[in-house]
Amino acid sequence: MTHDYHSKRHGEVELGIQNGIVICRPMGAFNLDGVMHYEEIFAEKVRSFNSKKWAILNQYKEFEICGPEVIKRIRSQLIWSQAHGCHVIGFETFNTVQEYFVRQVTKDIPFKHVLVFSELQSTEFQIAELRNKLADAE
Repeated sequence: MTHDYHSKRHGEVELGIQNGIVICRPMGAFNLDGVMHYEEIFAEKVRSFNSKKWAILNQYKEFEICGPEVIKRIRSQLIWSQAHGCHVIGFETFNTVQEYFVRQVTKDIPFKHVLVFSELQSTEFQIAELRNKLADAE
């Protein structure tokens, strides 16, 4: 019997937009199918920006883990985002593994600002900080 372990999508994401900031809340452990599904939803959300400057806020409260192929795919998506108007990116992390993940996926991508927030900082504070950095990203 052969098992295709990637035939089921793992990982879900809630996506919203608030004044030029894409708010992403990934949930669970992601496999390649899960991140590719996320990319489709993400592309639909940012299409309306028409390459104006924008930002991403990733809130990792329920994000668990992903493998190297997913990290590579996420880096590609972040490189695409930066090339298409994303000037600022923020991450709300809840542990050191997530902080390490942030360093790996953003390494050498020329965002104007990469911000890391703690769980003690409110979503409103995080959005305000991203807006301030976005305004300075001229």
